[in-house]
Amino acid sequence: MISLGNHIEFYEDKSQLFGIEKLQKLPPKAFQKNTKTAPNFGVRSSKVWLKVLVENQTAEALYLLCDEENIFKVEVYVINQKGEVNYYKTGFLEKYNSRFFQNNQLTVPLGTYPQTLYIGISGDATLLASMYVASEKALASWQHWNDTFEGAFLGWMLLVFLYNLFIFVQLRERLYLTYCVYVITCTFVVIRLEGIGFDLLWPEYPSFNRWIDTPSVINTWLVILFAMQFLQTKAIVPRLHRILQVYLGMVSCLPMLEFFNVRPLSNNLTMLSFLISCALLMTTATTVFWKGLRQARFYLLGWTVFLGSVVVITLWKMGIITSTHFLVYNAFPIGTMLEAALFSFALADRFRIFRQEADDARSLSLKRLEENEKLLAEYQRVQEQNRQLQAKDSQVILQDAPQPLKRLSVPSMNGVLFLPLSDIIRLQAMGSYCTIFLTQHKKVMASKPLADFEPFLVENGFVRIHKSHLINVGQVARYIKGEGGSVVMTDESEVSVSRTKKAELLAILGI
Repeated sequence: MISLGNHIEFYEDKSQLFGIEKLQKLPPKAFQKNTKTAPNFGVRSSKVWLKVLVENQTAEALYLLCDEENIFKVEVYVINQKGEVNYYKTGFLEKYNSRFFQNNQLTVPLGTYPQTLYIGISGDATLLASMYVASEKALASWQHWNDTFEGAFLGWMLLVFLYNLFIFVQLRERLYLTYCVYVITCTFVVIRLEGIGFDLLWPEYPSFNRWIDTPSVINTWLVILFAMQFLQTKAIVPRLHRILQVYLGMVSCLPMLEFFNVRPLSNNLTMLSFLISCALLMTTATTVFWKGLRQARFYLLGWTVFLGSVVVITLWKMGIITSTHFLVYNAFPIGTMLEAALFSFALADRFRIFRQEADDARSLSLKRLEENEKLLAEYQRVQEQNRQLQAKDSQVILQDAPQPLKRLSVPSMNGVLFLPLSDIIRLQAMGSYCTIFLTQHKKVMASKPLADFEPFLVENGFVRIHKSHLINVGQVARYIKGEGGSVVMTDESEVSVSRTKKAELLAILGI
């Protein structure tokens, strides 16, 4: 199996009217020499004609393999040693049953002794001429390994989908549903790019292959939405969260360009949005990780692996990487599989961390309960002694009973926790969730919003100082002056005070 990249000469047919007669009349200088493994002709409305000289030193029939999904139309003129001309027409906008081999690749028979090939390619997206000449045996072997890998890819993505769907059914947490939908769109984008969708799902509707950008845009939209939920951007990096929200709105408009057939602008902006999305999400994940969100590590690793696969396939198509090794050729789907696995690890790690935090909070609550029970037992013992003494001496005064331990019921992934109010330092809103920070540097994620806890806590020594923060006044270490100012808590965490809440807080603190 031989790549034609370095053997190609090309000519741009802006009129798109050239046939074999005009092509043969062109002077040799009209064709430009290509030096790349997979020539990239960019996005253009004209047709590109490729000229290849072939010499078959065997007695086996040869085949032309065009391994690119964005080539909508392919015309091939095969001139053999006798000067006979054979014409073939294929492409992803041609009917599936018109293909020489019924599979997801574009294959054209060249005969036993082809001499000159004229290959015309055109499409609305980036034109990449990744083409090979192979014998029937080599082609069958290549197709076998290709089918095996595609089957493994689909099986792997199905496994990831079912695993996370099962967790969603168990926990009813929206984040897992978002990820399941993201896995579906990832899989769809790959089977669309690899031609598997046309082979298996819509063979009777070749016009559907024209929709290149919209599936990618939907996938981009979902991966950003998943990142915002998983990385808790609204609470941890509010500025980046607002940027991502604005960017989501902009990305949502891109399918309209493809709907109204505004090409090649649609394709160019879709590729640009992909690059911007990668940069934004890497920046967000890195920032959130450095701010202490431990579960971001697998997410960050997943994005790094995926971007690495994109770099490899891009360099290969640019001709910088010349290897045709299996791992290089399938870098994009391999990167997608690894990303899906690492994102699943990230979700599992998140659940493990939340469960550990809940266990730590429960241990702290039990410890405080035991201490309170010991205090009550001691109080009862002292009171009994006092009663005995009072019987002898009427001037003995009974002590006031200690207050019962007040606790906050907190629903979490690990059941309902009962946290002593004295151990709660502050609460931070996380959308429909809430993070509760405790003494001894422990914390727990509650599966209720901050507003649900506010009425009870405000009556028991807590105050709302920001739309996202509720603090225990008894745990305030100091106040820092400013426009709204901020408070430093006993765990050394600093919380901003909104301007509208400043006067109320200062009055409570007696400042």
